[in-house]
Amino acid sequence: MTGPASSEAGAVRPSAGVRGRTRRFAAAAMATSWEIFLDAGLEARIADGAARAAFDLLERLDRLLSRFVGGSDISRINTSHGEPVVVEPETAEVLRLAARFSRETDGAFDAAWATPTAARTAMGGATLFAVDSEAPIVRKTHPETRLDLGAVGKGFALDQMAALMARDWDVRAGLLHGGGSSVLAMEAPSWDAGWPVTIGTTEGRDLLRLVRAALGASGYDVRGSHIVDPRTGERVRRYRATWALAPSAAEADALSTAFAVMSPAGIRAWMSRRPAGYAARWIIDTPDGPRLEDAGRWPTLQPVLPASGIDDAK
Repeated sequence: MTGPASSEAGAVRPSAGVRGRTRRFAAAAMATSWEIFLDAGLEARIADGAARAAFDLLERLDRLLSRFVGGSDISRINTSHGEPVVVEPETAEVLRLAARFSRETDGAFDAAWATPTAARTAMGGATLFAVDSEAPIVRKTHPETRLDLGAVGKGFALDQMAALMARDWDVRAGLLHGGGSSVLAMEAPSWDAGWPVTIGTTEGRDLLRLVRAALGASGYDVRGSHIVDPRTGERVRRYRATWALAPSAAEADALSTAFAVMSPAGIRAWMSRRPAGYAARWIIDTPDGPRLEDAGRWPTLQPVLPASGIDDAK
């Protein structure tokens, strides 16, 4: 089963086609709702244990990665004065990923986006934090560096949860969902070629089936005008919504945010250098109304009529 359909244009949701065919588990963390869908044929003891372990890990990651939790690794880094901070391995890993995503998007994604513009200018484009390549040690390169993992933390958590369920519980088929912006598909369920997921648009919804892939969503129709271009420090309202398809949820999460500040030409150029498994979609306002544009290689998309809605998708 799924929750009610979201009215947000950028939301990505598990389709109600999974109803009756899955075991569903839910929890709240990182200021949003989370769901795990596992094949109904899976032994109840295994499904319950795997989901519980995954949500325990999610709770741990929330305590480590939130800048709003006092004593979290990110809070300790932010309040340090440039001295090295020893963090948990997961924190170092996600920050290494964040640094990589920033390089690959020419700064359109940046975990240090909350750093004051003056501090960023003073650094002249140099990185604002450094992670040891071997040890879980992080150091700010400017005293006013401020880290915020809101654009990658949920995706990273989904990746870690899926990896734990596969490694410790041999659960390899599943769909994990964090809020209206992050979805990760593991192996396909026994009853379909992939996990049915809907992408919301202003006119209706499209259905696609995901296997070993992730979707991230962003844009001002998802959470209002909250996205900051880290290269300028200014809030942007370029697109109503952006979506990114990628092999991992952390990457899809980060890319959907990066695409929200990139130009259409920039997105297309970035996508042209990527292999299969990556795709982008965005809604841009034009004088003739909103227009949906795509880049990359999407799985087959099946329109879902607004009249039928998400709960009728099969």
